[in-house]
Amino acid sequence: MKAKAIFKRIIGYCRTTRQQHPLDQGDMLWLRWVVLSISVLFCLALLMACGALAAVDQWHTGLLQGVPFHLSANGAAAGSILSPVLTFACCIPLTLYWAAVMMHQNSLRHRTELTAAALLTLAFPGLLCVLWDSVLHTSALLCCVLVTWFLVICIPFFGKKRA
Repeated sequence: MKAKAIFKRIIGYCRTTRQQHPLDQGDMLWLRWVVLSISVLFCLALLMACGALAAVDQWHTGLLQGVPFHLSANGAAAGSILSPVLTFACCIPLTLYWAAVMMHQNSLRHRTELTAAALLTLAFPGLLCVLWDSVLHTSALLCCVLVTWFLVICIPFFGKKRA
């Protein structure tokens, strides 16, 4: 019951006009950043808990055992270098930083270009790990970037507000 009342208050607060807000523009920026970051981390925790990312990780391991990479069976059986808890811990600062970056971009083109560059950068260590005959699953990190991009694109509350 209490969570429902808090949710109604937040929704009512977000629907008010700029003149009715008791907070200044800096406070609204902090509020949008915190809500976006918590939303992304909640979505990621939900995906990790239901096992949706485990299927992607298995696909990734199978891909690394294929022709161009040739990961050994011992390397594949050892599992990922990072545990799920440590992976989620790495996702927290990434989400906080990426949410701030995405909120300050002006256009869809800039957001998409930065997201593509970040996805390539995060996927690269997952491919290079075969040099050490090990697996590094980066699906949770990639998911953080994609969910942040998707929320900023689809929900106008998280986009850049012009004064």
